[in-house]
Amino acid sequence: MIFKIISLLPQRLVYLIADFLWFLGFQVFGYRRSIIRDNIRTCFPEFTEKEVKKTANQFGRQFLYVLGEAIYAYRFTEEDWKERVEMRGSEKVRGYIEQGKTVLVAYGHMTNWEWPFLSMGSLLNVPIEFLYRPMENNGVDKSLLTFREKHGGTGLPKDKAIRHILKHKDKPRVIGIIGDQIPSRGTDKQWLGFFDKETAFYQGSEKIAIATQSPVFFMEVLRTGRGRYQCTFHEIATPPYSKKHTGIIKSYAQHLEQNIRKQPEGYLWSHRRWKYTKAEDPTINEQAKSGEN
Repeated sequence: MIFKIISLLPQRLVYLIADFLWFLGFQVFGYRRSIIRDNIRTCFPEFTEKEVKKTANQFGRQFLYVLGEAIYAYRFTEEDWKERVEMRGSEKVRGYIEQGKTVLVAYGHMTNWEWPFLSMGSLLNVPIEFLYRPMENNGVDKSLLTFREKHGGTGLPKDKAIRHILKHKDKPRVIGIIGDQIPSRGTDKQWLGFFDKETAFYQGSEKIAIATQSPVFFMEVLRTGRGRYQCTFHEIATPPYSKKHTGIIKSYAQHLEQNIRKQPEGYLWSHRRWKYTKAEDPTINEQAKSGEN
């Protein structure tokens, strides 16, 4: 109900509220200030302190815009999406769907990570499924999922996604994956250089690609104006794949870094991307112990 009510507000007012919340949360109370600035310093050591603070402030404002935009998009029509989201290089994606193939589209928490898959079904006229991490609060989780599925996509809980995908592997559709969250310590992961720092990445997109023999695209997302976005598809992997060493995760990480460098203020700097190091990864330690025996 709250989504419906806020979506009826004038968009100008939504942005004014977002600006006020940005000032209160980021300027007055300093929401995750040290985490945000430390992450920016880590990835952009060449930035002066003034540039770090400027990027952090720009991030804070656009972060609140994302939340406001996600809600007022609840009432969007196909024409609204066409006006606000530009899809580039999507012809090959549609071509694969027409051939009866499943297509994986991976991207990161850049600029607005909700709109790309909310809009893609309407803009590309293809079936959409997306992986998501369920919230601990069941009520909030159900409300968010209802909102996210409002425009035709189907949400797949991450822990149950592969079983569902394999069961319907012959169904042509786009499967969306945001793959830049920090993996849990005990899960399978791949360690890669990311902004010259060892960084852990989930391997889900690679496992799904191998299991379904699907092409994989990275979707670059850039903000082109207030409430305006440009999504560009880059094909990063094409089947057939062997069971190991596809290079999908490495290519994903490289494209994500390039996307962030184009618009540093657009990335989700407030999350703890480097909670632990490779040396502290229990899966690495277990592999080392098994190798000694």
